[in-house]
Amino acid sequence: MQWSNETNSLLSFPTGGMALVVGATGGIGAALLGQLRQSNRFAKTIGLSRHAEPRLDITSATSIESAARSVVGCALPLRIVIVTTGLLHGEDLLPEKSWRELDALKLARSFAVNTIGPAVLMKTFFAFVAPGREISVCSAIRTGGEHRG
Repeated sequence: MQWSNETNSLLSFPTGGMALVVGATGGIGAALLGQLRQSNRFAKTIGLSRHAEPRLDITSATSIESAARSVVGCALPLRIVIVTTGLLHGEDLLPEKSWRELDALKLARSFAVNTIGPAVLMKTFFAFVAPGREISVCSAIRTGGEHRG
C-alpha cells in the first residue's frame, strides 16, 4: 500500500506534529504506519495496539485513557488518527451466515470492538486536542458480509 501524491496527499498536513495509527500490528495498520513514517511529514508517528507498548485494549476505557496520556505526553500536536481495529471473527466468533446464528453475547462483543471502542477512543483523544486545533480522523476498516435468511 502506498500513498498516491495525486489522490491521498499528506501535503495538506502541516509539517511536524504527530500521526497515530490504532491497530498498528494488523496488516492494514502496519502498512499505513509504515507509509506515514516514510512520508517524513510528521515529527513522530506512533502505532498503538494490544501487542505494542503502551498496550491498548480498544474495549477498555482505562486502557484507552492510559494510551492517550502516553501519546499526549509526547508534547506534539496530534495531526491525524487512523483507526484500523476491527473484529469479524475470533475465538468463538464467526461471521453469521443466517439470522438463526445471531447470538446476543457475540453481537455485544462485536459492537464493543467495532463501534463502542473506536467511539470512546475518539472521545478520549479529542479531550486532549487544543481548542481551535484541527485533527483528521479516519477508520480504515469496513465490516460486512453475506447474510442468508
